[in-house]
Amino acid sequence: MLIVCGDIRYRCVAASLFLATWITPMVLAQVTSSRYEPRSSSSWASDPSAHRQASYSRSVPTLDAEEIEASRLPQTPQVVADVKIVGNQSVRSSQVRAQLRTRPGRTFDPQIVQDDVRRLAETGHFANVRTHKKGTPNGIVITYELFERPTINYVKVLGNEGIKDSVLIRESGVKVGESLNFYVVDEARRKVELFYRERGYHQAQVTIAEGDEPGHRGIVLMVHEGEMVRIYSTKFVGNEIASDGRLKTVIQTKPGILYLFKGKLDQKVLAEDEERLTAYYRALGYFKATVKPELQVGSSGKWATVVFVIHEGPRYRLRNVSFVGHERYTTEELAAKTEMKRGDYFSLGSMNRDRKILADLYGSEGYVYADIKADPRFLEEPGEIDLIYDIREGEQFRVGNITVHIQGDNPHTRRTVVLNRAGNLQPGEIVDIREVRDWERRLKSSQLFANEPQRGVTPRVAIRPPEVSDIPTMAKQPKPRPRETQPASHSTPDVTRGQSPERYVSPFDIINRRHGTIQPPSITATPVRLSPRWSSPGINEFNGSTGPSFNSQRGQTW
Repeated sequence: MLIVCGDIRYRCVAASLFLATWITPMVLAQVTSSRYEPRSSSSWASDPSAHRQASYSRSVPTLDAEEIEASRLPQTPQVVADVKIVGNQSVRSSQVRAQLRTRPGRTFDPQIVQDDVRRLAETGHFANVRTHKKGTPNGIVITYELFERPTINYVKVLGNEGIKDSVLIRESGVKVGESLNFYVVDEARRKVELFYRERGYHQAQVTIAEGDEPGHRGIVLMVHEGEMVRIYSTKFVGNEIASDGRLKTVIQTKPGILYLFKGKLDQKVLAEDEERLTAYYRALGYFKATVKPELQVGSSGKWATVVFVIHEGPRYRLRNVSFVGHERYTTEELAAKTEMKRGDYFSLGSMNRDRKILADLYGSEGYVYADIKADPRFLEEPGEIDLIYDIREGEQFRVGNITVHIQGDNPHTRRTVVLNRAGNLQPGEIVDIREVRDWERRLKSSQLFANEPQRGVTPRVAIRPPEVSDIPTMAKQPKPRPRETQPASHSTPDVTRGQSPERYVSPFDIINRRHGTIQPPSITATPVRLSPRWSSPGINEFNGSTGPSFNSQRGQTW
């Protein structure tokens, strides 16, 4: 070890450290060896191997023959002789033993004991759990020492006049016999105070009189109700795009009928009204609009005026409207169908109507599963927004099997009654989603079937996709070329209405429910390959189809 320092003082310190680290232990070792070994130094010099052997024997502890033999024997597992439970007062011992996996007669495992402690702590009845192990001739005795949490012996409410005790205790959510801790008591106080605010007691305050200290065994809540506050009037400040009357139709915070019935000030409803007004302005393109309600309570403390302070901000315009993912129609054709154009103010209602128009446009051509999503994108320029319609056309489908399910106690309506109202939806035709809705509307208005929307019992027309087992047998449909790339003198049959790119169909089901239907019927239609062979005028034959065929020209059934 070499230490070089520039200053003489550091050299002295380094030399001292060297002597203390290396020289002193060597001297002490030599003195110790000479004390316990009465061998002369000359003998160590003559036999260096003996010196090394003696040093090794002193550093390693030796074992006698019995200890060596005992260490080679296999360790026998320890058995649990008994399990004791102490410290529990309100919790029965049987409930504690139900959480334990350490049982008398089983092999003792420290990991299982730790799992028992964890399960007991998770019950919430104990503040601490300790374990004690004691060896006996019969085995090990495990003792679980329990320190219970204080339990709720009673729940009381003081100071309430307008609301009964039983109602407030139910709203607090606490019950006698549960664990008592500060969190439970404070949560009960908060729930009772919130309940008072919802009932119109705007100035109500609830405090904890008992239950927040270790020595307490119950919960006592002190209530200061104050006066019940009712709505006297509702005003708006800062609104320009909409009148006060229009905004009052959006909110629920209003004066009561004749100032006697309803009209209580509810903080929860007031917060919901703030969200409703904000959503209303966002739907009109005011994306930076803010709404803040303010209360002006009268001197009597019984009546309040709610003032909604509105800051509308700029109204956003559409800088561009674009379409992506479309192949069946051109951009110009889609833009001509939509309501919002470039330069118009953004409107959520118009955007949703445009999405529905585009969905009907694709649905009328057999693209019943077309997915159209509107994506408004904000720009760096304030007051401008881009609107992008993401279109996923999907596959084009024809009408396959038409299965009619009529349920009821004694169904006697013929299937032809349902099929006669199908309109232009006949097997082999391209599915038109608008015709599907019209068919369903005609079935509801026929008054032949149960139509109870509140119970979920209505005539329903459901379109089902092909089964997975039939998908490999269906040829992939070629993608049609955009119309602007097709010559005007050339007609493409795969994009003409009434023609399908491939002669395959998906099942088409009709579900009709008679009076007395309890559960919806099951649907068992399967997709079939469409190969109509016109054996006679007005009669259709489909491979795999069953049941009567329908003549759309004569309205007859065979």
